[in-house]
Amino acid sequence: SGPNPLAALFPTEQAVLYQPLSPTNFVRGFDTVPSAMFASGSVPVASNTNSIFFAGGSANGVSVKTAMATPSSPVTIAVTANGDTVDPLGWGTSDRHYIVSDCVNSSLFVGRVSSGGTEIDHGAIWGNLSDAFPNNASYDTNAIVMPLEWSFYYVATRSGAATPSLYRITYNGSSRSQAEEIVANVESMRLHYGENINGMDFSAGGVSCVIALSSSCTPSLQADVWQTDAASVTDWSRVVAVRIGLMMVSADNTANLDGVVIQPTLLGQAYTLPTGASTTRLRKEFSTTVVLRNRVAAR
Repeated sequence: SGPNPLAALFPTEQAVLYQPLSPTNFVRGFDTVPSAMFASGSVPVASNTNSIFFAGGSANGVSVKTAMATPSSPVTIAVTANGDTVDPLGWGTSDRHYIVSDCVNSSLFVGRVSSGGTEIDHGAIWGNLSDAFPNNASYDTNAIVMPLEWSFYYVATRSGAATPSLYRITYNGSSRSQAEEIVANVESMRLHYGENINGMDFSAGGVSCVIALSSSCTPSLQADVWQTDAASVTDWSRVVAVRIGLMMVSADNTANLDGVVIQPTLLGQAYTLPTGASTTRLRKEFSTTVVLRNRVAAR
């Protein structure tokens, strides 16, 4: 429930259990709000909403200062610009999930920052499979080390509130946060997913191309199909963009007393008011489309 909450939802999928940041798993959308994403007893009152999970490396990262002598050597991290060496990023000396990457190889591991704040130990004592990184990977000064983070967004109604809100739960590599209410008066969230069904290759004249490191061609990674619900997504590793729509509702329950009630739409689809929702509140759609990092070909 901390580093990989998807494991509670897909306990038999080996790729989810052992590769939580694989292309299949770093983003997952849901047509409802799965109770398994929450700690026991903390499931929110949620309805008429989609939800989304995504994971990755924190922007709060530092460079590797010294090349690793062996795959089991500690990761030496650079000091910050002002010369701090003692816990420069406030990571603390507790166990934390990290990602170290040089853009060719990446390793996800549990580590502990030394009391001096200059090294991260990743030995098996902290829960890793061995003292060495998988595939005997060693990282040089062109690598960056960063905490693993994930976020989960959904819409729910706080006890005593008249309207729902947008909520977020985060994991910062060390601890999972309590649900936080970040935007009030969000009645619903709808998500569409741009999926690259064909995996066509521009350079090969439209040849079907597999999205994999071992592939002999480079897929275009364009959204061939926009799936209007999570259940229609055939392969999450091929989701290259997400379209997000929020239905905002006025806090004033008398804002539309004299207005004509018009059937609203959300992401181009008819929008049905939640059961018991007031028809005398104003509603307005806000939407955006996000291209997922590293999921589109260069232009």
